[in-house]
Formats: sequence, structure tokens, C-alpha cells
Amino acid sequence: MDVFSEIYNFALDHFGKLGTAVMAVGFLVWTAIQTVMSRIRPGDLSLDHFTHPALLRLPQRPLGYSNRIAYLMAELAYLAYFEFEKSSSIIPDAVKRLVAVKTDLNTERAEGFVKKLVDDSLSHGGRAELASVLEKNHLKLLETINRGPLQAFICKNIRPGQAPFLVVSFRGSEEKVNDWLTNFRAIPTVIDGKKKVHTGFFETFNEVKTELEGHIQKYAVGEDGEKLLVYFTGHSLGGAWALLATSLLVPELSGACYSFGAPRIANYEFFFSVKKPAFRIVNSADIVPRVPPGITSKILFWLFWGFAKLIPVPVVSSMFKWMARLFNRLEEYRHFGDQRYLTDVRNGRFEDTQLLQNPHLADRLLWFWKSILAGITFPIKSHSMTIYRDKLAVIASKKNP
Repeated sequence: MDVFSEIYNFALDHFGKLGTAVMAVGFLVWTAIQTVMSRIRPGDLSLDHFTHPALLRLPQRPLGYSNRIAYLMAELAYLAYFEFEKSSSIIPDAVKRLVAVKTDLNTERAEGFVKKLVDDSLSHGGRAELASVLEKNHLKLLETINRGPLQAFICKNIRPGQAPFLVVSFRGSEEKVNDWLTNFRAIPTVIDGKKKVHTGFFETFNEVKTELEGHIQKYAVGEDGEKLLVYFTGHSLGGAWALLATSLLVPELSGACYSFGAPRIANYEFFFSVKKPAFRIVNSADIVPRVPPGITSKILFWLFWGFAKLIPVPVVSSMFKWMARLFNRLEEYRHFGDQRYLTDVRNGRFEDTQLLQNPHLADRLLWFWKSILAGITFPIKSHSMTIYRDKLAVIASKKNP
């Protein structure tokens, strides 16, 4: 049972119809907050992309974290927000409606006609524009994936003088109900008795797992038969799916995962068999990498359980107990990967940015609360993929002048 079902059942049991209405209003408010959180949406091709061509001269086979590869992955995670799945024509939708109404049409022929129209319109619409941007930067668009709340594209590095490699870039959360339903289904699914993984992320990813693996195996072979490196990347929810792909797909292929502002997705046991390195990039006070709360859930469990014991009103006590049990089920969430922390800057002075490797928890907590004091919305603004990209460009330029 997911979080929404538990909330709904609790409201009906304890508050009746009024309680259900209150919970619904609460959900709408929370959705509004998430919309504010979801950064000024990138993906407008009128904006500049790949504005630092010198940084695209990449190391041939990096053994660890690379500033230039991190910048490239940030550009591709940014581009994943472009709506490449949208058609430039309304004709396919009109024909689909016609097929639904005119039942005497030959269904097979009509469906074939619709598919051709969709393919033609996509070839002149969003996908073609994305392919053009990538091609100008020596990247070839191979596939796009659009399944429910999950969108991604696969491209190949074809820059002369560099070894080819694949990149799978996942789109992050948008202002769509499906995305937030996926995010909220946080009660973990248990696998093999000990492995626990975020239910919403895991179930959605499984819907495209076979398709993704097939595409990767198809394209991950070079002209001379050698296996290509495969990189997975994404921002926010896209970072969660990138880490799932790193954990579950093509273990025989080398590569790495670069995620930006990604949430926790599983417990320690889930990652025991992961072979590829994962680099988890976090921008200063970004709030998203701090959810689900993980070990903090245990503190919240005792806090709400204490409130339940202190307040004798049955309805209020029951609510606090329910919240305590909920947080108790979230306590095993942990991050996986080597953290790179982008320091805070003021007034857009990205040239002051520093990149720290695995800073101490005490320092990160101090910096987070200092950011809260500077502005209550700062942890939300810090989630912007544009800021991640621009800061990483500065870091890579400093390291590779």
C-alpha cells in the first residue's frame, strides 16, 4: 500500500468525509510547494547550450571523477527537460479520435496510418530539434524513451579524436501529477528479504527496463567490436532513475553515473552488487537530496510517538501515531555514491564556487541552516539544474584552463 492509500484510509477512519477533504486540500497545498520547488524549467532551445566547447575535450578513459565529464553530463541532464516527445502536428491526435469514432474503419490500417503520422511529425518536431542541438556538439541522438512519468534519451559521443561512448539522460520532475505521484510512493518495496527500494521509482523504472537495456546493448558496440563506456545521468527524479539504471542495467559494461540533486532511493543492501562508480553532485542547500529523510526518520518517529503519548485526545493521538509509524518505515533510506558538494555563492558569483569531496556531515548541516537563515526559499532555489550546470562549468574551467 502506498502513502496516498494510507493517508486516505486514515482520514476516512478517523475524520470521515471532512477529514478526507482536509487531506485533499493538504495534498493540493503540498503540490503547489513542489511546483515552486521544481525550478524554472529548463529545456528552451532558444537558450544557449554547450557554451564552453573547450571543456568538451574529454579524458579518454577516466579512472574516477572528471570535472569535464561532470559538465557534459550536466548539459545533457539539462537537455533532458526539453520536450522531445511532443509532436509538431495535431493531425495524429485527430486521426486517433477518428479511429475511435468510426468503428467500421480497418483498425490495422488506421493504426499504421496513425503511427506513420506520429513518426513523421516527431521527425520534424521536438526530437529533430534535440538531435540538431546534440549534433552541433558532436553527439548523435540514438533513441528517446517516453513511458508515463519517465522520459529519457540516449546519445553517443562522436567527437573526432575521442573514444565514443553512450549517455543515457533521464528527465527530472515536472509539474505533472504523475511525477509527484511517483515521488510520493515512498514506502519501500522489499526485494530478496533485505533490499529495500523506493516503490514509485522502482515500479516506474521496471516498465522501461527491458526497452532501455535492449537499446544500450544494441548501441554499446563500437565499429571494431569493442564495448563502449556507458554513462547514466539525470537531475532530481531523473537522478534517481539514473542511479537505478546504474544498479540494474548492463552490469557487464563499464561506465559511471553522474546525478544532480537526486533523492535517496534505497537502503545499503540494494547497492551491494553495483559495479559502476556513482558520483552524486549536490548544490549547497538543495533540499531534494535530503529526502526521503533516512536516518532523520528515526528522530521524527520518536518525536511524533512522544506527541501521541503526551496528547490524550484520541483523534490527535491517533494521527501522531500514524505519522510515527510512517516515518519508521522510511528510516533505512541511504545515499549511494561519491559525493561532490558545490559550495554556496552569493549574488550569482559562480566564480567563487568550490567543489568539495565528501564534506563532513557537521559542515553540511551548518551550511544548510546558514542558508535557511539567509532565505527560507534558498534550499528550493538551490535545486535549479541551471545553477548546477553553470557552477560545474566554472569548476571545470578552473581545473582545465
